[in-house]
Amino acid sequence: MKPLLLFLLLGFSATVALFPLHAKESIPVTRLPAFPGAEGAGKWSKGGRGGKVIAVTNLNDSGPGSLRAAVDMREPRTVIFRVSGTIELQKPIRIAHPFITIAGQTAPGDGICLKGQELQIGATHDVIVRYLRCRLGDKTSKASERDAISIWDARDVIIDHCSATWSTDECLSVTNDSDRVTVQHCLIAEALTEHSYGSIIGSHRGAISYLYNLYACNRARNPRPGGYQTTPGHADDPGPQIDFRHNVIFNWDSGPGYTGAGYADQPERIAMNYVGNYLKPGLDTAATYRDRAFVIYKGATAELYLDGNVSGDGTVSRPATPQSDLLIPSPGCTLIHRETPLPLEPLTEKENLKAIDAYKRALEIVGASKPARDAADTRIVNGVRDGTGRRKMTIPDDAWPTLNNQDALPDQDNDGLPDAWEQSQGLNSNDPSDANKPSTPNGYTHLEVWMNAL
Repeated sequence: MKPLLLFLLLGFSATVALFPLHAKESIPVTRLPAFPGAEGAGKWSKGGRGGKVIAVTNLNDSGPGSLRAAVDMREPRTVIFRVSGTIELQKPIRIAHPFITIAGQTAPGDGICLKGQELQIGATHDVIVRYLRCRLGDKTSKASERDAISIWDARDVIIDHCSATWSTDECLSVTNDSDRVTVQHCLIAEALTEHSYGSIIGSHRGAISYLYNLYACNRARNPRPGGYQTTPGHADDPGPQIDFRHNVIFNWDSGPGYTGAGYADQPERIAMNYVGNYLKPGLDTAATYRDRAFVIYKGATAELYLDGNVSGDGTVSRPATPQSDLLIPSPGCTLIHRETPLPLEPLTEKENLKAIDAYKRALEIVGASKPARDAADTRIVNGVRDGTGRRKMTIPDDAWPTLNNQDALPDQDNDGLPDAWEQSQGLNSNDPSDANKPSTPNGYTHLEVWMNAL
């Protein structure tokens, strides 16, 4: 990760397709998860609930109808798509203003891909991003290594069913003073060059959940948790409080995950539940690390709760017994084994998911699988399934799939809800205010009910 404070926020004024709704009478007052199935520390994010609907109508980098123009709005907003395809970004796109939902599943056709620059979520709160592909590519030089998705100094954020691939640094990281963040059901794969990493998970003391994700063909940092105890004023911070559960890690190289910089004068502290994860070595995995999950380097203090993790040969035929066999503690580190899990946001129906079931589920639904899983993600997942996936140093131009577009469904009152759906629900397709009214009995707005059912 590069110091994220060096990134400049480039602001501009843009006209977008705005459909104002009657938010005062319609925002639910009860506490709701971001959407049904939201889990972990970021599950209570409000996103753009009750705000305006902004339609992305073209694949331009900027200007009227673009995704960037929608993101740069300051009002609470839900971003839907009336187009599918690849958006070739000329610069990073940053979510800096709070209360936003980006609903990639609403795109007609094959969905949306961001190409060439990273998606940044920085110094903001209440952000929901679902079903987007973020593929950086390797046109940037080593001097400008970038993540595919980068989150920092943010709170109440949930990233769900996104594909973060082909980065030149980490694929999908949460850092700095972030708190109450969830990354779930995401494909975190094929980071490029020798700087080929999965995730940094860092915070002074914040709660961060990584749940049901698939890491594939990244050299290391699957994940790399770390604190910021060397930052002035933060020497006594406990570091990130991490729930890392039910993830799949495939074909790492020199150690799947680690913490610590390896120096006594650079102390770090982390606390982490490491539960129900499925580690499947591949063709690039070094023999030393084939049945190991996590290295604790010199200078690091790691407080870990381990349970139900599975690792082994290419078929992952055995559980690690005892769980401590998954760890490689280095001289000069401090390893604290917890007998009970960290008291973080409890999971619900998937609490007791076994590692093998997490693996099978990931193969079916992980990443931007709606409106359709594309050829690139399908290739990666198939490589995990049959064990043939390999690390990549570079991505050729023809590796980017063509995402087919379709006509958006008619919506004559421009409230984001298709006319046919409104009529099926007894709503008025000429009344734009009903999209943001609560749907009984669950309390979500009609717009949310439609989006969540896609």
